[in-house]
Formats: sequence, C-alpha cells, structure tokens
Amino acid sequence: MRCLVYKAKINTKSVRKGEYKLCFSAYNNDGCRCDNCKKYINTRVSKIYSSNKKNLSKQYSEYYSKNKQHIVDRTKINYYKNQQKRINYSKQYRKNNPEKKKEWRSKNQEKVRQQGIQDANRRRARILSNDFEKYKVSDVLNLYGANCYLCGNAINLKASRKVGQPGWQKGLHIEHVIDIAKGGPDTLANVRPAHALCNLTKKPIEMV
Repeated sequence: MRCLVYKAKINTKSVRKGEYKLCFSAYNNDGCRCDNCKKYINTRVSKIYSSNKKNLSKQYSEYYSKNKQHIVDRTKINYYKNQQKRINYSKQYRKNNPEKKKEWRSKNQEKVRQQGIQDANRRRARILSNDFEKYKVSDVLNLYGANCYLCGNAINLKASRKVGQPGWQKGLHIEHVIDIAKGGPDTLANVRPAHALCNLTKKPIEMV
C-alpha cells in the first residue's frame, strides 16, 4: 500500500502530474484510505470541478438524458444490493449516537409528526388491504399545486399543521379524496393538498 500524498504536493508540474496518477492509483487500486490521501483526492477533485463547472454540468446533463433508464436501473440494483448493509449501518449509528437522534427529533418536530402520520396511513391501508405507495409532501405539491382542492384558495405553507396552533385552519393537510376507511388507497393519485379546516369538515367519500 502506497501513500504518495506528500510527494504529490511538490510544486513541479511534471512531478505533480506523475505523482497525482500514482496517488490516485494508490487510493483506488491499493485501497489507501488514510486521512492524507482522502484529503488530497478530495481537494484535487474539487479543484477540477470548480475550474470546469459549466462544462462538467453540461456533460452530466447530456449523459443523464441519453442514459436515464440505465442510470435508474443501476441505482435500483445498487439500492437493493446494499439495502441490508445500510440498515445495519443505520442501526449501529443510532446505537452509538443516541443523542444525535434526540437532537434531530427535537429540532424537527413537525417533520417527525408528519412522517408519523404518513406511516400510520400506510399501515391502515395495508391492514385494510388497500393499495399504498411511498410519496412525499413535495410530490403532492409539485403535482397538484398549493391551493386547497376543496375550496380553491391558497394554502399557507408556513402555518402550523397542528390543530389548535395559531393559523392552523389555513395550514396544509394532505387529504385523501376517498378515505382509507372507505376503501381508498394511500397513493399519490388519491391525495390532494387541502386546508386543515376544509379537510376536517368535509364529508367522507366512499369507493364506488
């Protein structure tokens, strides 16, 4: 295993170029992961990217547009291939850093609450044998806009979503067009953005 990071810092073009190749080879082929090697490689890549940002961005965009399906398939394969590895890493990290989880949850109480609601909806749909899929609030807003689908007026996205808080009536609720209890699926096609008050006062619709 070789670490040539110190030699690579010599201010001679020929030496720097040659030693960079050797250092890159040591990093990738010999598996050198010392702090010096990682710092050198990261610095070198950052300099290359910053000096060619526009050209690289254009190349990345063209490559993605030409190979979109291949990239999607490759990402899925890597995701499922390393799924258990990520789960084990997350469990170990949470076990070793319990204070980090508490700190994040205390700073993101609204996100935690909304995630809990979405998890509960999927669980209810699964129990009732309804269809369900994962989606984000941003997916709903991007698809249907930020107006209440019941009254047509704008939703205050900054207002609290929790009932009883100031301005909650105009806050955002993700509403199921056909309620889960009435046979509706928890899918992106069956949800719409709505005012909290409009959501809570509307009459439930059953599946036909």
